Amino acid sequence: MNPERAFMASSIALGASLPLAIFFAPSFLATPLDLVVSFALPIHMYMGTHAIINDYAPKQFRLQAFQAWGVVAALAGFGLLKIGICGPGIGASIKSLWAPAKVQKKLVRQQRRVE
Repeated sequence: MNPERAFMASSIALGASLPLAIFFAPSFLATPLDLVVSFALPIHMYMGTHAIINDYAPKQFRLQAFQAWGVVAALAGFGLLKIGICGPGIGASIKSLWAPAKVQKKLVRQQRRVE
């Protein structure tokens, strides 16, 4: 796939799924949306930075920079999958940033019980 098309497709996927994941969290409707975000965000991150590396990295270091950034994007993707599958979910995690302190403490206690 063309990198520009992958970047645009991931932009559309993120623009549609992330607000819905935050809105529906925490419910069963948010889980598929969290998975879409888990795959689309690393692709978007990698493709966006791919253009920056192409423009600014010296030619002799581009391959290593692409490989290193690919590892970073893959690790970010695995982390997002872990939050989406084993944790509270990406939408719920983002939503908790605006939750009152009582609700945040309750979420932390629930998470500790699960672990």
